[in-house]
Amino acid sequence: LIGDSVTFGKGVAQEDRFADRLRAALPRKTTVLNFGVCGSTSGDMAGLLEEFIAHRPDLVILQASTNDLDIMLWRQSREAKPAGPGACVLAVVSASRAVLWAIYKISGDVFSRKIRQALAAAAVAYRPDLEKIARMLKARGVPLIVVAAPVAMGDVTTSHVTDFFRGRPDVCRGVLDVSFARPQDWIPDWERKLQALEGKPDWVTRTAAELGIEEERLAPLIRHRRFFQDTVHPNALGHELIAAQLRRFLETKRPLRRPPG
Repeated sequence: LIGDSVTFGKGVAQEDRFADRLRAALPRKTTVLNFGVCGSTSGDMAGLLEEFIAHRPDLVILQASTNDLDIMLWRQSREAKPAGPGACVLAVVSASRAVLWAIYKISGDVFSRKIRQALAAAAVAYRPDLEKIARMLKARGVPLIVVAAPVAMGDVTTSHVTDFFRGRPDVCRGVLDVSFARPQDWIPDWERKLQALEGKPDWVTRTAAELGIEEERLAPLIRHRRFFQDTVHPNALGHELIAAQLRRFLETKRPLRRPPG
């Protein structure tokens, strides 16, 4: 497994990470190595893959990272270069991913336009890295599965990665688009676990307080609130759902490389 802080399991216990849950669900002889690194971009993942590909894994699972988009959004905000009070506002906004996302989301069309522009820029900027990943895997006959999960708002921010690998069936055996719909199909005792969360203050409550807006105004924008601990990092429930869907996906696709002969 290669990925960013989501694969690393930022903010959750080790046994709750989707990588560890997947390991526990697979046959005992299966080895699952977690190479998730906080802050990784597609470029970082290409470099990491170059280091460990010599060990000839039977399968590589790549978690498409939102950091590519974050960097493009950050560059957009810096390129604006407002003067006077606007510069102070920009400095505050740029320092907080939660504030940036919330402002874009509340702004409606502005959010959509910014995301489209940033994804188009990411598709150009990171294509050489994605091509490098594809070349390395193809040269060694190692199959790839790509995992793409939406952020807490429900938006998919990794289409530049998934679109690229969907066009490379010679390398990619499939793309798992994680869905947080119908969690009862994936998480045992879902109703009990949901009840345990009801009424407890969470990151949405804190973010609303930071922004100085009513929680009732912000909450409808956070479609997957129950599965996240901030805008992009799943909580334990989110990791449990990702692991369950990934296990089913692997059972269906059966992507493991067959030994020669």
